Amino acid sequence: MLAGLIYIPNSVTYILAAIVGVKWVDRLLIRYRAHLGILAPEARISWNIVTAGISFPILLVIFGWCLDQGEHWKTPFIGTALFGYASMMTIGATVSYLVDLLLGRGATGVASNNLIRQLPAAVAVFVTEPLIKVMGTRWLFTMLAFTIVAAASMLVVLRKYGDYWRENYDLQKLYNLLE
Repeated sequence: MLAGLIYIPNSVTYILAAIVGVKWVDRLLIRYRAHLGILAPEARISWNIVTAGISFPILLVIFGWCLDQGEHWKTPFIGTALFGYASMMTIGATVSYLVDLLLGRGATGVASNNLIRQLPAAVAVFVTEPLIKVMGTRWLFTMLAFTIVAAASMLVVLRKYGDYWRENYDLQKLYNLLE
């Protein structure tokens, strides 16, 4: 029963982040267009991603250390609630970015994103238990937190150089090669 309860906090924050995230991203696009006169997909990557990128590592540390220390079962719920928020803010912005970036091929971008996200998840199924035995829960989740920081920094690079890459590299040539 307790294992099922752990999904409640992140489900609630998934819903809240989906509602808030859509409005936030729309406001970002409107502000970007008013300021620069264009709608660039990179406008979707802003403080919404920064807040998710900050809360994600924090939640991993909270969750891992609480489990390792044998804290009351309600305590890790804080971490799972932050997980729901950070996940939805990141996924929502990423998916809408890909749809905007790959006009007419948004489904391909979303499918590729899902594939790339699920490959590490599939590996995690097999390596998590051995890593917990070797590292312990708290250090495994701390390592994951640093991994998330490194991955989130790639979004900063995308925000900074995405416009340049989009303008100077022809994705249609790549699609033509694949077809």
